[in-house]
Amino acid sequence: MSKGSILNVLAALALLTACNKQPETISVTDITVNPTSAELIEGETVTISATISPSDATNKNVQWSSSNPDIQVSNGTVTTSFKPGAATTTVNGKEVLGKGTVTAKTEDGGKTATCEITVFAKTIAVTSISLSADILFLEKGQNFKLEATVLPDNASNKTVQWTSCDESVATVDQNGTVNAISSGNATITASTGGVSASCAVTVIFIPVSSIYLDKTSLTLEKGETVTLNAFVSPDEATDKTVKWTSNDTSVATVDQNGQVTAVSSGTASIRAVAGDYHASCLVTVIVPVASITMSSTELTLRIGETALLEATILPEDATDKNLFWDTSDPNVATVDGGRITAVNFGLANITAQAGYQLASCIVTVLTDSPEGVTAEYLGGEFSLDNGFLQNGSLYFKVSNMSTDPITVKTVQLFDGETGNGSDIQSLNCDLAPGLSNEWSIALPAAGIHSPVAVFTYTYRGEELTCSAEYRLIQIKSKRR
Repeated sequence: MSKGSILNVLAALALLTACNKQPETISVTDITVNPTSAELIEGETVTISATISPSDATNKNVQWSSSNPDIQVSNGTVTTSFKPGAATTTVNGKEVLGKGTVTAKTEDGGKTATCEITVFAKTIAVTSISLSADILFLEKGQNFKLEATVLPDNASNKTVQWTSCDESVATVDQNGTVNAISSGNATITASTGGVSASCAVTVIFIPVSSIYLDKTSLTLEKGETVTLNAFVSPDEATDKTVKWTSNDTSVATVDQNGQVTAVSSGTASIRAVAGDYHASCLVTVIVPVASITMSSTELTLRIGETALLEATILPEDATDKNLFWDTSDPNVATVDGGRITAVNFGLANITAQAGYQLASCIVTVLTDSPEGVTAEYLGGEFSLDNGFLQNGSLYFKVSNMSTDPITVKTVQLFDGETGNGSDIQSLNCDLAPGLSNEWSIALPAAGIHSPVAVFTYTYRGEELTCSAEYRLIQIKSKRR
């Protein structure tokens, strides 16, 4: 082989070696996005551009992702898909549907850059507002709730503001409730989103035509209360308020519920007023007698003597302090205005009454005669068979209405049919004038018919008797 051929072969080998050498790979070192934040209104789009460094990087492919499924990104173009009625928050007075982070990531090296996305709700303007009533007629004190309809249904802000042009006639709260204050006219306006609707309100007044009370006169005791009831017509009167007054509060007062309180004795007129009408009730207050005290509760007089009883009535301001005097037995003692006259021997109960209160004095009238000594049958405990008494005792009382002391010495039971007497029983009881004593007298063992008890007593040195019969009482006194 010649020298030239060898040179040609060497050149070909060098060229072949140069053609088989691999190109150099340039790696990604960084990625940036523009913009780094964006604000969208629902339905709008934005495109984010990604810049890779170095610009001659071998692999410049980028993968896009979003942290919020309602915010989508494709090749850097951001779109949104929030559902109608999605919950919102407010930022700087604007409703925010949601936020999300869009991330750009390089295939080479996994370098990332982000853009913060904020999506605002689309503002839907109110187009109209209407009310459930255009005209209202209300009575004073009535209320009515107006309903406002705002269109479209999906308007962004459907808040309604309510106002009244004259709150002295009618007021309205922020729920649309109209309150009738006084007669006249007022316009109620509902406003939202620059549109409004109105309702003309007329407040009417129905006057009172009459008033009457359930009582026109009353009699009360001091301290007592009673409630008067007022009836105002017509039922639909606008103002049925009743005002109560008393023309003399020192006698009777009345509160604004019609409750009357009796203060002191006298009369007062209770007046009820409604509108231009009034009704009255005449109240008479009495102070009842609480008690009567007698100057003496026991008196002893001789036949023909007199005594004066005085009765004290309480309270001192009692309305009726008239006293009514009476005697239980005018044959024993009489009374006239508290002056007692002894008529005959015996006992009499003198009473003084005022109102419902009563006081009494027991008057014992004595006599200078032994006729004032009496016996009385009081009953007994025994077996009775056809007038035949046995197995028991009889009760008797001896009273000394004479002016001298006596000594009751004995008692003896006599059969009222046969006249036979039982054993004499010794008593020996001294009785001062005006006093009495009771005894239980045993029936004879054999029994007795219609017994008569004969008491023997001494009077001024003489021995006398008095007797009392079973059932029918006979009073006897005779000298021996």
